[in-house]
Amino acid sequence: DRQMARWEHEWRPLIERAGHLHAIEIDRDLALRLTGRFDPTQLTLHVADALAFDFSALGERLRSVGNLPYNISSPLLFHLARYDDRIVDVHVMLQKEVVDRMAAGPGSKTYGRLSVMLQWRYDIESIIDVPPESFASAVFGTRMP
Repeated sequence: DRQMARWEHEWRPLIERAGHLHAIEIDRDLALRLTGRFDPTQLTLHVADALAFDFSALGERLRSVGNLPYNISSPLLFHLARYDDRIVDVHVMLQKEVVDRMAAGPGSKTYGRLSVMLQWRYDIESIIDVPPESFASAVFGTRMP
């Protein structure tokens, strides 16, 4: 199905490069279908809500990657910020408006709580713009200051 094909298309190259990946998937049906598609030495699948997930359970030096839905992007980034002592970097696909708000400087029209809270913890950089016909999203990366 399309959802499974999309998941594999997005994550298989990353799993192959990283060797092992922890993934958090809230959709139990998708998680069930994913079980067995990847060797357990390559993928540990956590069926959970990422907004409540204890990222400290994954270790000391975490790299976070994801394609975040608009409705949970800010809450999830705030949740991840709680683990900034463990997170090396974060690379996520977001809608361009969210990235613009995150990277906004003081005095700009889009500067606000999201800008302040995330810039306090991260160096935010918009890496690429994805054309609107692809998703109307942008990718950003962070490095700990």
